[in-house]
Amino acid sequence: MKIVEVKAFPVTVDSPSNGHVGTAGLVGQRSGPGRYARVLPYRTLFSTFAETVFVRLRTEDGIVGWGESQAPVANKAVAILVEELLGPVLLGRDPRDPVVLRDEMYNSMRDRGHRGGFMLDAIAGADMALWDICGKHYGSSVARLLGGAYSSEIPVYLSGPRGSSVGERLDDTQGFVELGFKAVKLFIGHGVHQDLAEVRAFRDRFGPDLKILVDAQWLYSPPDALSLGRALGELGVEMFETPINAEDIEGNAELARSLDVAIALGETERTRWEVMPYLDRRAVDVLQPDVGRSGISETMRIAFMADLKNVPVALHCGVGFGPYIAATLQVAAAIPNLVYVEYQPEMQELARDSYGFHLELKDGSVVLPEAPGLGIEAPDSALVPVG
Repeated sequence: MKIVEVKAFPVTVDSPSNGHVGTAGLVGQRSGPGRYARVLPYRTLFSTFAETVFVRLRTEDGIVGWGESQAPVANKAVAILVEELLGPVLLGRDPRDPVVLRDEMYNSMRDRGHRGGFMLDAIAGADMALWDICGKHYGSSVARLLGGAYSSEIPVYLSGPRGSSVGERLDDTQGFVELGFKAVKLFIGHGVHQDLAEVRAFRDRFGPDLKILVDAQWLYSPPDALSLGRALGELGVEMFETPINAEDIEGNAELARSLDVAIALGETERTRWEVMPYLDRRAVDVLQPDVGRSGISETMRIAFMADLKNVPVALHCGVGFGPYIAATLQVAAAIPNLVYVEYQPEMQELARDSYGFHLELKDGSVVLPEAPGLGIEAPDSALVPVG
């Protein structure tokens, strides 16, 4: 079996919220004109559209594998890397060697220093497509090929309840609680006192049964993160995500040692080499790799490394339309130390409306699709950009 086609589709569609998709899922105050801008107070650039990159691999006997690179900005750059740099590595090769081919793609630009960023995002999409082909060839779900599913029901948390006020976000969360959701992540970073007021409002509304997670988006100084983290611990918050700069490994380690609330990070690190210092220095209590940035092969390695250090995994899952979400669920099922997968309602709506990818919810979990490969197909009609 040989790969005869490597194709990337940069897809840009209208945002379901008619605003920025990503952090907090909110339409915030933009910092300037143009397609990419900040949503205050966050410092990251966001697109006014929802952007991704589909990767399609085709074999000589007609099997098609789909993958998806997490590319919420500059998706054309990722698509070019897939076709022009990864294509020559994959064409003519046997897709039934996904881990070997993933490492060859990584090595193709490793010595030039391209060991992260867009290059790894491109590799992630191609890696997913390789595993999808394997599953379809062997008639097996990817989770089973990875060693089996520890569970057929994947626990999820609601990521960023929607609304322009605390009251609206409380009401939005209420609907998901009624659907069986048991955990919610709030996007904070508005100042210690304002953040705590919102967390208290959620605790007062839902009581101790709803697990509360918060994401500070790297906005706090270490002293403020320490002060906020102590108060969050008293409120029973389960997870304090990205409180300070990710590069400050020692600072994160100090927070992890000092706080009762678990320090969570890892979505920005794409390889085991990048993750290893955080695990070695005990700078993370809950690791959050992203399958859309690391791929299936490398995320499995990262998860097993974390397991060696008794660190649980909560898979990050951002802007994606289907294959990315599906691959995340397959990995989630196959790792022993999973605690959560991120669930973004707007992305689920896009995946459903684009090509019928619909997840079954069951008592705060997502039921694992069992079809061969990733359990998803992406018809060409879904690949027509509108923005």
